[in-house]
Parts: sequence; C-alpha cells; structure tokens
Amino acid sequence: MKNTLKTLSFQRTVPVTTVAQTSVKDQLDTILMNDPNKDLLEQTQHCFGNTDKSYFTVSTAARIKDLMESGLSPYKNEGSNTIVYAREVSRKAKYKNFAKHVVAMSSPDLMLGDLELDKEFQILIAITNSYHNRTCLHFDLILQLPYGRGLMLNVDLASHKIKHSRKKINPDSQNILEIVKEKIADEVLPFILTAKSTELTESEQKNFSKKNARKPLDTDR
Repeated sequence: MKNTLKTLSFQRTVPVTTVAQTSVKDQLDTILMNDPNKDLLEQTQHCFGNTDKSYFTVSTAARIKDLMESGLSPYKNEGSNTIVYAREVSRKAKYKNFAKHVVAMSSPDLMLGDLELDKEFQILIAITNSYHNRTCLHFDLILQLPYGRGLMLNVDLASHKIKHSRKKINPDSQNILEIVKEKIADEVLPFILTAKSTELTESEQKNFSKKNARKPLDTDR
C-alpha cells in the first residue's frame, strides 16, 4: 500500500469546549459527534480483519478518554472540524479509517516555567496510533512553535508504548502527565534554551533539528 503523508499545522491551538458537570465519556462523545475522523478514532477492527488471534485493537478514543480523566483536553486548530493533528492519507478508500494518525492533547500544567517561553511555545502530548500493524500506540511531545508549526521532540516515552497484542497490553496512560512534566524540566526546557542561545549555520540548524525533533508522521514506530 502506497501512502502519502499530510501534516496539519496549528495556528494556535485552542481547547475543545467541554460541558461542566458531565462525565468524561459524555464530553468525549460530544467532541467526536461531528468529527469527520470519528470512525478512525473509535476504530475497533484491524484493516485486514481480525484474522491474527494475537492482534488486539487499541482504540485511540479510549486513550483520549484516559488522558481526559487525567485533566488533559484534546486540541484542534482554530476553525478546524477535527481533533486529528495529522494523519496518513491512503490512496485507497478502504484504508481510510485505519491509517496512522496523531491526536494532540494539552493541559494548563504543561508549562515550561519561563514566562517569556510560555508565551512563545506550547507543549502538547501527542497520541500516535494506527490499525494496520505498522505502528503501536505511543506518546510523544509536540513543541508547538510560533507561526503554526509543530515538531515532535525526541523525548523518550517508551514506557508508555501500547502494543496491539493480546499477550501484552498496558492500558494505563493516566500517569503520563507527571512523567511529561519531569521530561519538560529535564529535557525540553534545556533543549529550547540551548536552541535559542546558539547561533548555527543553516546546515547546523538542519542537523540540530533532525537530531532533536521531527515533523508529525515523519517516522514510523
């Protein structure tokens, strides 16, 4: 299957409005109700059918719900009609609801701790998943840059990979917020400070970015 990749960029992300005093499930149902990627996010089947008895579909919507219960909210581009940050676009319609995709989540707690930097940058937690055997569900950090660009940071959240396997599945993604806050202090903030204080040639800038960050969907897992 040949695929082309399309990356959606944010101008400045805004939280999806949720209704107070309702359950997280009801809030998520409301968010997804008119989302054109609803079937993709709630997928429970493998794209070739569940012929492999060891395969277990890990739904993206279920992980969104986990993070919402931890105080995060799904984000989407202002004016957009979907919470999907980026997705793989297949040439074949039958693969439409199984493609690799990214959903961005945010929280007021995801701050750099520097007033000026927090005005300039935004930290998002990315959920990346697919249903075609090429990508396990995993989490990354997105550094939302000015002018609507976002980069996946090469921050190791390997402990929160969830394989599509009946033999081994760890659906506990609810403690990720505390881990991410530690990563921001230990890795993300030093990276940003170094990047802003170092003068690099164009070639050095490309090498620096390649080593430390990438565009959403640049790399399969």
